[in-house]
This record gives sequence, structure tokens and C-alpha cells, in this order.
Amino acid sequence: MRIIIVEDEPNTREGIMNMIRRYTDHQVAAVAENGEEGLEMIEKYRPHLVITDVRMPKMNGLDMLEEVKKRHIDVQAVVLTGYSEFEYARQALRLGVTEYVLKPLELDDFLSALEQAEARLEQKKAERMLPEQMLWAYICGDREKRASLYPMLTEELQINERVKSTMFYVHPSSELAGVANEMAEKTRELLDTMCMEGYYILALGQGSDYLVLLTDTGRNSHLYTVFETRVLKRLQEEWRCRCSCVEIWGLKDIDERLEKLRLLFDRGFSCPDEMLLDEEQVKELTYKKLEYPERLENRMIRALREGSGKMVKETGQEFIRTVILGNGTEACIKEYTLRFAAGILKLVSEFHENAEREWGLLSIITQITNAMSSQEAADQFGKILDIIGSQAMEDEHGGNETENGLVLTALTYIRENYAGDIGLADTAAVCGISQEHLSKLFYREMGINFSHFLQNFRISAAKRLLDTGNYKVYEVAEMVGFHDQKYFVTVFKKICGVTPSVYRKERER
Repeated sequence: MRIIIVEDEPNTREGIMNMIRRYTDHQVAAVAENGEEGLEMIEKYRPHLVITDVRMPKMNGLDMLEEVKKRHIDVQAVVLTGYSEFEYARQALRLGVTEYVLKPLELDDFLSALEQAEARLEQKKAERMLPEQMLWAYICGDREKRASLYPMLTEELQINERVKSTMFYVHPSSELAGVANEMAEKTRELLDTMCMEGYYILALGQGSDYLVLLTDTGRNSHLYTVFETRVLKRLQEEWRCRCSCVEIWGLKDIDERLEKLRLLFDRGFSCPDEMLLDEEQVKELTYKKLEYPERLENRMIRALREGSGKMVKETGQEFIRTVILGNGTEACIKEYTLRFAAGILKLVSEFHENAEREWGLLSIITQITNAMSSQEAADQFGKILDIIGSQAMEDEHGGNETENGLVLTALTYIRENYAGDIGLADTAAVCGISQEHLSKLFYREMGINFSHFLQNFRISAAKRLLDTGNYKVYEVAEMVGFHDQKYFVTVFKKICGVTPSVYRKERER
């Protein structure tokens, strides 16, 4: 609990603080020497509990609590009093104070009072959640269950057919597993900060999405604009998510309106992520009829076979512009994107047996399948382009752009064995020539010496593995042939300008 102590006697004040710090996990947010200071501290820190003496200069403890009550500040209170001040205790009871402790303080009595206050606080939290639990039971219940719950809901929530509410459905990206609860708490915090009243937040399905029901009262005016600009915008600064909304009168059709909210995501798949989807906007949307781009598929196949990273990326970007962001339906965009990506995976597997697993391509394909918007699908597909285009078929300094058979043999050996402990001597033995001969030949054909090429190749492979987000830095180091993590970090920073950890964080933005 967050506690404020209001006590004019320094020794008593210090003793209370020591007992709290030594015997509890509660936090002392502030202390005050009289009721006036205490009132200021209560308004500033909004504590869970106030521990106050009765007799104090300027304003006594009970007058302070009475003023707190007038200002509608919800706070628990423990009153400190003496045997001769029983009338004060009776007044405290009228103010809703259920715990008072006799002075001088006994440790057991004091700790018992704190436990009772904490128990009441937890009970209040449970009672506040009850309407939300009832709402979920009503949505999921059969006709009989709904009939029995409806009168209790309307009474508890004060919502009937003459009361308009707005339902907001928040849908986090599929790659953000397990963040819905954290996002819901952030939403609650934002609504509390804006002093919004009459709102309810429900976890949906497997807890991956959640619903916000806001009643349209005098204080809750302009709900659509407020939620879009002050809630959704703040959420999207931390998490990738989408939101749809519908209006509802009363509660009888809440399950039907919830289904409507889900459908809005399908209809608004090609809309910008930051748009708050509503029925009117989605109703006006029109979609293009897209044709599968055989021309781009053929060009991508040629680019992959030739090992041209530049052509891979250019072709992929054109696919993103014309198909994924081409204003088609969700079904069409996902079908064509998955078909295109599957062709890439099939061809890449011919060159690298474990590419799908090591480069995390299958994970990215899953994210495309579950994408909640065309922009998310485009971003995920862009990861495939980055991985394949950077080093899948070539290194950053030219790849297979050589016709020398011995150098091609060396390049093939590197691509197939870079994760092992290989060097110039091993590669020269495979090529059947001396190390000196291979070194000169390699530099002449590739424009870079062998050891630098091998380092660059390994770091490029490491970048692809880091992009997947599936491996720790030390695991990536081992997988690309570095057995010393510190050396791996040094080489990575030298080539990329940042450490592996910083690189991954920048890619996740």
C-alpha cells in the first residue's frame, strides 16, 4: 500500500515509519505534521491509506478526513487516539474509519490495523472488477443465464436502452504474445488520468485482445476523438495494435456488436494501423481486384538463382507496393503474399538446406498469416527481403560474380561450413591448391581478402539470426562460427558500427 502519515509528534511519526519499513512491504509516500499539510499530501499522492493522529495544530485529523470525504477522495484511514478521546473515535466511525489504534502504539495492534486496511482495499478492488466479470458472463452466457444477469447488470452499471455507450476493441499484433494484460492496464491508467468515469475493460478470448466499454456521460464527451488521440495513440507508441469501435444503446445486443467489432478488422485490413475503424468508415471502403504477379515471381526466381541481392530487394519492394499495399482484400493479399513467400523459401532451400530454420523464415511466414493489417504484412515480408537480399545468395561484396571455378568452390565451401572452425588452409585443401595461391586468386577475383570475406559472411549470417528474435547473442555467435562471444561482439561492431544487442533493438523498432 501507498501510505501517508499525518502526526505532529516527531517521535511517534518516526516510530510509525520504522515499524512500516521494518515489518511490512508498504511504501511511505509522504509525512505531514498537521491536517492542512496532510490534506495537501493526500491530494498530491492519492495514497491507499492515511495514518493520522486526532489532535494536531491548524487542522485536526478528523476535520482533515471530513474534508477528504467532501472532495470524494477514496482512501482508507487508520486513526491514532487515546483513551480520553473516545468521542473522537465515534466521530471517526461516522466518517467511515473502521480502524483506530490506541496510543501509545503497540506493534501487534498497529500491524493488525494495517492488515485490516489492506484487506478492505483488496475487497474494494474485487468489487470494482465484479461488473466486468458480470459483463463477460453475460456475453458468453446462454439465453437463461443472460436473462438472470441482465437486471443486475443494468442496476450495477446504470446502463439501459436510453444510455449510449461506445465499445472499443483493441487487437495487439500477433507477434506481441502476452502483452494484452499490460496494454489493458495502460488503458486503465490513461482513462483514470483523464478522469473518465463509467468504463469497463474485459479480456477477450485467450487474453490476446481486450474490450473497453465507455458510457457516454456528460464527463465522457467526444469518446471517439478522445480514445483515438489520447488512448490509442499512446498505446501505439509502445505496442503495435489496431482498434475498432461501435456504438451501442443499452446492453442487450452487446454480443452482436462484439462480433461486428471483429468483422471491422477484416474489412479494414488495408487501412492504416493508426486508424480507429468504425462502421461508417469501413462501409465506404472499396477494394481493387488484384492479379497474382507472375512477372514479379519469375523475376524473383531469376534474382535468387543469379545471387543478385539488389534485384531481390527491388523485386520484393515492387511486390509490396503493388500487392501487399495494393488495396486488396485481406484474403487476396495474404493468399498472394504467402504464395510468393513459399516460392522464395522453396528456392532458397535448394541453396541452403537449413535456411528455413536458421534464418527464421518459417516464423516470419506465420506472422504474415496472422497479420492484422496490410502494413504489418508488408513489414513482415520486408524481413524476408532483408534476410534473403543481404546474404542468402551472395555476400555484401559481390557474391558469385566470378567465373573462376576455384573461387566458386571456395565460396561454396564457405557457405556450407561457415558455422564450423574453417579457415584459409581448410578451404585451400578443398580446392586442391596452396594457401598462398588461393589467397592471391581470391583477392584478385573478389576484391577482398579471404579472412575479411569470411568475417563479413559470418556477420551477415549473424544479422539474419538476430533479425528473427529467436536467439540470444551468445547463441548466434556459436551458430556462425565464433567461439568467443567477446571477439564476436568486437567484429560485429567493427563491421556494423553497433553491438549485436543494439542492432537487434534498432531492428525491432
